[in-house]
Order: sequence, then C-alpha cells, then structure tokens
Amino acid sequence: MMLWHGGVRGRIYMMGEIFSFLKRPEIYLYQGKLSAKDIKNFPPDFKRTLLTLYKYQRISGLIFLLFGLLAALEFI
Repeated sequence: MMLWHGGVRGRIYMMGEIFSFLKRPEIYLYQGKLSAKDIKNFPPDFKRTLLTLYKYQRISGLIFLLFGLLAALEFI
C-alpha cells in the first residue's frame, strides 16, 4: 500500500482510516469497502486499544483547542 511508504503523514492517515472503520463500520459496509467478516475477524484487544486511543486523542484535542481559545481571548 502506498500510504505505508508515505512517511509519518501516510501512517497517520492510515490510522485515521482504521479508527473510522472501527468507529462507524456500517458506512464502509454499505459502500462495500469492508465486509462483515473483516470486522468480525479484527482482534478485539487491538480494537479496544485503538478506540481508547481515539477517545483520548479527542479529549486532548479539545483541551488543546480550549487553551488556544483562552489564549486568543487573553484570559491566560
């Protein structure tokens, strides 16, 4: 796959795709990009770890955005 050799950006993009496959599989099932067998055979421990990582990434992003907003409004 070309993205694997795309450096850091390619790998980050691939992780984002995997997050979205795990988060909303019904969209990709409808589009035909995934099969139900792919989702069923995905390792459950790895899936749990990735979804936890996704949750913490969202939380840290919101905190970063909040501090940026506070700095822009000159509260800090």
